[in-house]
Amino acid sequence: MSVGDKELFLLEAWVADNPGSRLFTRLAEIYRRQGRLQEAVEVLERGLVLRPQEVGARLLLARILRRQGELARAEAQLQEAARQLVAHAAVFQELAELWESQGRQEEATRARRVARALSQNLPLGPAPERPAAPAPPPPPPAAVRAAGRARVLARLEAWHRAALRRAAG
Repeated sequence: MSVGDKELFLLEAWVADNPGSRLFTRLAEIYRRQGRLQEAVEVLERGLVLRPQEVGARLLLARILRRQGELARAEAQLQEAARQLVAHAAVFQELAELWESQGRQEEATRARRVARALSQNLPLGPAPERPAAPAPPPPPPAAVRAAGRARVLARLEAWHRAALRRAAG
């Protein structure tokens, strides 16, 4: 799926204005596909400060870091993702019990296996000390923010006009 310049601009603007948005992972994946690895790493690291439970973002970050030869940092991300998954092993146990009560033995057995596998002690060690969150970048000058908002609004208005034309036939 190719992302056009305008769509990328809107996604960048959205993530910049909404740093806690889950779309940070999508933006980082687009950057990765474009070979903009350092920008992808930066987006992922900022997003994970606000959404540390995003396992998919940690996996993507680990893959990029591994590709860049930063194996220790990649391992740290994978270990944290594993901790997130292990914390939810009970979900599979509950699912197994539910399926068992419905007579779905095969599915219950598989869910129990996943719960047991997640509950086994992996050599993850203690959770790393989380450094203080980096200071957010200074806000762009008011003129830059206003220009960015104007572009976003212009694009939204264009979409609205196009939708009205399509609706009119």
